[in-house]
Amino acid sequence: MTWSYAELLAKAKVYVERAMAEDREGPLFPFWAALGLELMARATLARVHPALLADPTDGSNLMYAFGYPTTGRPKSIPAKTLFLRCQTVVPNFTKSEFDSCMSLVERRNEELHTGAPAFDDFPTSLWLADFFRVTALMLDAQKLKLTDLFSGDDAKAAEKMMAKAEKDEIGRVKKLVAAAVTVFEALSEAEKTTNVAAAKLANASRRPRLSKITNCPACKQETGLLVGELVSTSEPKAEEDAVTVDLAVLPTSLSCAVCGLKLTPHTSLAVVGLGGQFTKQESYEPSEYYQIEFDPADYYEPEYGND
Repeated sequence: MTWSYAELLAKAKVYVERAMAEDREGPLFPFWAALGLELMARATLARVHPALLADPTDGSNLMYAFGYPTTGRPKSIPAKTLFLRCQTVVPNFTKSEFDSCMSLVERRNEELHTGAPAFDDFPTSLWLADFFRVTALMLDAQKLKLTDLFSGDDAKAAEKMMAKAEKDEIGRVKKLVAAAVTVFEALSEAEKTTNVAAAKLANASRRPRLSKITNCPACKQETGLLVGELVSTSEPKAEEDAVTVDLAVLPTSLSCAVCGLKLTPHTSLAVVGLGGQFTKQESYEPSEYYQIEFDPADYYEPEYGND
C-alpha cells in the first residue's frame, strides 16, 4: 500500500530533510519544500483513510485504497483536490492556506514542466513563514509536533519565524482597528445613528449564508458581518414539520459598514478574539431536504364498489 500513512509521512520527512539541508537562498530549498508539503498533505489525508487519496474517476483506485490488488497503477487525486480536502480535514485550514499551498505547487509545476527557472529569485520572505505555519497545522491534525518533522534547530527556527509573523499580524490588525476607530469617532452623532441603522438593515437583508452578526471590534456596534467557510454539517434532526442541520463555520473575514473595518483572513480575526468557530442552523421542508418530488396523483387509488 503506497498510500499508507506511515510511508507517506516517512517520505515527507525525507523531502523536508533535503530541503532543510539546502542553501536557504538557493532554488532547491523551496523546490524540496514544495514536494515535502504535498507529501505531508497526502499523509494527513491518509491518516484519516487512504480512500481520501483515490482518484474517483476509476473505481479500481478506490478498491486499491481499501487494500485490494489492481491490475494497473493506482491513480491518486491531484494537488488541487488534495489541498481542497485539507480544508475539510485539517482544523483552521482555510482558503488562505489553500492559496499558499497552491502558490508553491504551481511554482513546482512550472519548474518541472517548463524551461523557466521558477525557484530562482524566490526569497524565503515570500513563502517560508506560510510553509511552516501550514505544515504546523497539518502536524497538529496528525497529533504531531514540529520536532516530529524538523530537526531540533530547524523546529526552533520555525517557531521563531511563526512567532514573528504572528507579531507582525497583530501589529497590522491593530493599525486597521485604530484607523476604523478614527473614522467612526469623526462621525457626528446623527451620522452614527444613520449609518448604524443602514448597516443593520443591509445585514438583515443581504447576509451571506455562512455568516453571523457580531459587535465590531472598532466601533463596538452590532454591525460586524462575520463570514466564514463550512467546516462540517451535523446529522439532520427531524422536527415536527421540518428537518434542521447545524453548520459549523470557521470565520475568515469581518466587515463593518459603519466604520469601514475589514479584516481577513482567519488569523486576523483571531487577533481580535473572533477566530472561534460558530454554528449556523438551517431548516428545510422534509421534501426539500431529501429531494422528494411529491405528486398527489402518484398516491391516488381508485374506489371500488361505490358505483
